[in-house]
Amino acid sequence: MPPADSAPLLAARGVTFAFGEGPARRQVLTEVALAVYPGEIVIATGPSGAGKTTFLTLAGALRSLQAGQIRLWDTELAGLSAAGQVAIRRRIGFIFQDHHLFGALTVRQNVRLAFEAGAVPPDADRRVDAILDSLGLADHLDKKPRHLSTGQRQRVAIARALVHRPALILADEPTAALDADSGAAVIGLLRRTAAEQRSAVLMVTHDDRLFPFADRIVHLRDGRIVSDRHVADTVAAATALARSGAFPALGPVTLAALVGELRPVSFAAGATVVEAGRRDDRLWILVAGRAELTDARGPRSVGPGTLFGGASHPVVSVRALDEPLRLLALDAAAAQRVIAGQLAPEEQLAALLFRDVR
Repeated sequence: MPPADSAPLLAARGVTFAFGEGPARRQVLTEVALAVYPGEIVIATGPSGAGKTTFLTLAGALRSLQAGQIRLWDTELAGLSAAGQVAIRRRIGFIFQDHHLFGALTVRQNVRLAFEAGAVPPDADRRVDAILDSLGLADHLDKKPRHLSTGQRQRVAIARALVHRPALILADEPTAALDADSGAAVIGLLRRTAAEQRSAVLMVTHDDRLFPFADRIVHLRDGRIVSDRHVADTVAAATALARSGAFPALGPVTLAALVGELRPVSFAAGATVVEAGRRDDRLWILVAGRAELTDARGPRSVGPGTLFGGASHPVVSVRALDEPLRLLALDAAAAQRVIAGQLAPEEQLAALLFRDVR
C-alpha cells in the first residue's frame, strides 16, 4: 500500500470517453476514477471492450481527453498543448503489443533510441547492455529484429521502454508473446523498477501469472471500474475464508464471489469493532493491526489473517489494540446470496488468484 503521505503519480477523475458520433457513438469509459502511486504496480483487467486500453492511451497523453481529468505529476492533461503532450510522453515508458522496432537497427541500437529524445547519460551503453542481459538478450545485441523471434522482439521493446528509467510505465499485455521464463524475467524487472526507482506501473493484462506480483488489481466492466482491490489483502481474505470451515466445500468461483462481497473497514487504535452484548452477523477478516478478541475461550490478542464473527465464529467483543485496524467485512445476507447462486462472481480473475489457497 502507498504511504499515507504519498501523492499519486497518476490521478484520474471522472474520465468519460466515447468513439464515434450520433447513432454510431459508442461509450467506452464512464466516470472512471483511479490513482496510481510511486512504487506501485496496478493491473487493470476485464473483458474485451471494457475500456482498459483506451484508458491507458488517455493516461499516456496518446489520445485527448473528452471529459474528466487526468493529472500526471503536477500536470493536467486536459487542454495540454501538443508540445506539452510530447514532453509528458518522454517521461513515460510505453510497452504495447506492437513492437515498433526499427528493422535497420540492431537490438542495442533500438534500445539506445530511448535516450535520443533527451540528454544521453554517460552510462547509457552500460545501461542498455545490462537491461538486455537481464531479459536474456545478451547474445543478441548486434542482431536485427528480423532475426529475432516474436517474444525476443517484445523483450527488446520492453528494454527500450525501461532503460531510461521512466517514473511512469504504461504496459498493454506486456507478456502476451512470452513464455513462462521470459514473462517471469519481465515482471521481475518491473517489480524491481517499481521498488528501486519508485516508478509507478499501470498494466493491462489477462496473464494470471502476473497477478500475484501486483499491489492492486482494478477490474473494469462496461467502461466502469467495478472493483479496486489490494492483492495482499484479498489473498489473505481468500485464504482465511478457505481455511475457516465457515463455508465448507466451496469451489474457487464461489470463493471469488464471496471475496468480491467483502467491504474494507478501518478502526482507530483503541476503537471497538464488536461491542459486547450487541448482535453483529457480519464475518470479519483482520488484514492489518492487532486486536483483543473475546469469545467463549476468553480474551486474547489476534493479528492479520484472523477470521471472526458470524454463526461459525461467534465473539463477545473485539477491540483494536495500540494501532489502527484494517478489516474486511462480509455481510451474512450477501454471503448467503452468493452461496445460493443468486449473484454472479464480481471478478473471475479472483478464481485464478485463489486457486492455490486450499
